[in-house]
Amino acid sequence: MIIGIRIVFSAILKEKGLAPNIVQRTPIKSYNGSITFKMVSDNNSYDIYYTLGNKKSFTLFKKISTDKLLSKGYTGAYLGVYCTSNGKEAKEYADFDKVEYY
Repeated sequence: MIIGIRIVFSAILKEKGLAPNIVQRTPIKSYNGSITFKMVSDNNSYDIYYTLGNKKSFTLFKKISTDKLLSKGYTGAYLGVYCTSNGKEAKEYADFDKVEYY
């Protein structure tokens, strides 16, 4: 169990000319040190899933329309992993043991 750290998954959409908008926010109460994300592109949406260590039973986090992730000057969609302290100084860090793209 990790004490003192609050884990929250957030999907933030930043459209050109607009301020960033949190489109989904989910607190994770039973974080066990392992998170696996899965993103599926199907029927004009990107479906984002996660699981906490199981890798067999994924929970849908958010469906995002493909037109929200593609620019008009199409360069493809980008996916990355990062963490933030939301502008506050912090001693914590993110350590990603493994990141795979299929």
